[in-house]
Amino acid sequence: MPAQWKPDQAKMVVTINPITRNIQVQVDPGLPSAWSRQPYHDHLRQWATKNMAKGQYVVVLVNELATLVLPDQDVALGPLAPEQKIAVRLEPGPNGGVYEIKVSTTRTTDDGQTFEIASSSRHPVRSAA
Repeated sequence: MPAQWKPDQAKMVVTINPITRNIQVQVDPGLPSAWSRQPYHDHLRQWATKNMAKGQYVVVLVNELATLVLPDQDVALGPLAPEQKIAVRLEPGPNGGVYEIKVSTTRTTDDGQTFEIASSSRHPVRSAA
């Protein structure tokens, strides 16, 4: 990565989450807006555009608060636990479509049954991605 992305300069660390394969951006809580500054924000949007179709998302974390970076907008997800999964589905439409964002957790009961707890939200596409 270029020198501008070094943690002491960028005030964030970029990694690939080993479980979800998402691009994870852990921001220095002393400068929580670091990720939204240029040139960083444009790069994050480019990564979102390039990787979203593969199911690999750009997730920014300031402490436990997560923001999902989409090709055309940022969506605050709130607290995100490491075991939670994110899924994004783009529903095409006449005005560009709608992103459906789902955050889920899979749990197993004492008797071995698994179930999913999920929340979802919908966000209109703001521009051509």
